[in-house]
Amino acid sequence: MGLTGLARWYNSPPDAVNLIREHLQVNHNAVYRGRWYLTLKSYRSPLPNTPLSRSLCILTMGQVQFVVVEDPLAPTRADVQDAATHEESAHLKNHSAHYRSTFVAIRPPGALEHLLDQMKTSWTPSRPAAAPGQTGVVVSIGTDWLVRCGNVVLAGGNIKGMLVEVEYLPVPRVPGESFEAQLLSDMLTTVLPTNQRDAILADDEVAGNDMAQQQSQDDDDEDLYVYGDDQQEISRDKHGDWTGVERDKRSAYLVIGALQQERII
Repeated sequence: MGLTGLARWYNSPPDAVNLIREHLQVNHNAVYRGRWYLTLKSYRSPLPNTPLSRSLCILTMGQVQFVVVEDPLAPTRADVQDAATHEESAHLKNHSAHYRSTFVAIRPPGALEHLLDQMKTSWTPSRPAAAPGQTGVVVSIGTDWLVRCGNVVLAGGNIKGMLVEVEYLPVPRVPGESFEAQLLSDMLTTVLPTNQRDAILADDEVAGNDMAQQQSQDDDDEDLYVYGDDQQEISRDKHGDWTGVERDKRSAYLVIGALQQERII
């Protein structure tokens, strides 16, 4: 599996999925590979004695759910690392069992929602579910590229633009961020029909840049520096080889971050 980037087409027409599919098949010999279907749910739990609340977002992709939990009162990993003294760092660690953001993959789908309901917890749905809907598709271009596109469908059936994801299979690692941004940006431009390219370029940037290096490498590295967070000191570790659930995990985090930024979830 390769390097992925995500873009939002906010003002896409209702038939945008078919437009992209036909454009790629006619002009780039794309081959249909299947359906792209995600569902998202979000919950909130109020924190005592504050106006703040924890948030929980669940993205279901196939037989796996990806969960992001954010606690605004917990320190980020950067807070702990940048503490002025060893004593301050130890104090932050001792007074919080977790970092500000935790990201995990779980199975089977629906189990977490069932658990929350059975335990009668303080977690309550915060927004209607959203999903790149049933018309989403996956196509391949040659042996190098996969393209996924789908409408963001709100509860009630209203469409809120679309998501476009491209995946470059030969390069799981890249020599630098500028290379990655240019490569993905060029491909995302190519994906759209010629008369529609200005719409996405005017409205969106490649969402993958800030998100690409925010995956944790082990159980003690779960601070993901939430998309849109004030913390800008993002880990600069090199990309790993994204395969299986790990590739889907990165893709899911890109989608969650993009839709959280718009307050859709």
